[in-house]
Amino acid sequence: MNQPESSASTPIAASTSSEEVNSSGEVAVTSEGNPTDEASSTPATSAASTTTPPSHRLATSDERLSVAFHWRKDRYDHVIAWMEGTNNFSLFRSINGSASEDWPASPAIQQLSTETIEDRVTILGVGCSGTNHYSVSVQALDSEAGVPVIQFDWAVRLSKELENDEAVAACEAWLGTTYQAASGRKKPPATATCRFMAAEGVNLATTKANGPSLHRLSPPSITGVKTIQWSYQIA
Repeated sequence: MNQPESSASTPIAASTSSEEVNSSGEVAVTSEGNPTDEASSTPATSAASTTTPPSHRLATSDERLSVAFHWRKDRYDHVIAWMEGTNNFSLFRSINGSASEDWPASPAIQQLSTETIEDRVTILGVGCSGTNHYSVSVQALDSEAGVPVIQFDWAVRLSKELENDEAVAACEAWLGTTYQAASGRKKPPATATCRFMAAEGVNLATTKANGPSLHRLSPPSITGVKTIQWSYQIA
C-alpha cells in the first residue's frame, strides 16, 4: 500500500484526551459517553469460559507513542497512547461496533499475532463481520521526515461487490476505522499531541459535538470492487 502523505493530515490536540493507561497497557475509562469497561478484557462469566485472547502492543522507536490491542467481548479494540516519563496516557480508542452489525464503525478483528517481518515488529490481524473479511497490518516506522509514526494498513474482502451508491445506501454500508478521543479524570501533559495522516485518497473526517471528538478514516470508494484497502499513520 502507498505510504500516507502528510498533506492529508489533521493535527489533533491531546488536551482533549484524558483516559489513562496503566503500565500493562490496560485502559480505565471513567467519563460518561466513553466505553465503560474498566479493564481491556471481558471478565470470565463462568468457570467454563474460554481463555481471553492475549493483548498485543508496539511502540515507536522513541517509546513515546504506542498502540495496544485488547480483547473486548467478541473482538479486539485498540488504544493509541502516549508515554510521559513512567506514565502512559490514552489519546484515542477505536470504536468497534457489535456482533449485530454487518458494517461496524471499525473492522472486526478476532485474531492477532505479533511477528517480525524484515526485522520489523508487526502486528497482523484478521476477522469478519457479516459476510466481510478484514485484515490489518500495524508497524512502527520512521516517516520520511524522520518522525516516529505508527502505520496502519487495512483491507476488506467483500463477498459481493457493491455496484453503485444506491447499493451502498440500500444496505447502509460503511467501511473504515473510527476513533474517539479519550476522556477521563487525568489529562495528559501538553507535550502529548498526535495527528492522523491519511494516505493519498483516504478520507479523514473529524467531528466534535458535545462529547469527545470522533475521527473517521475511510477508503476513497467502496463500489465496483471486492477488495478494498485504506492506510494511514498516527504520529
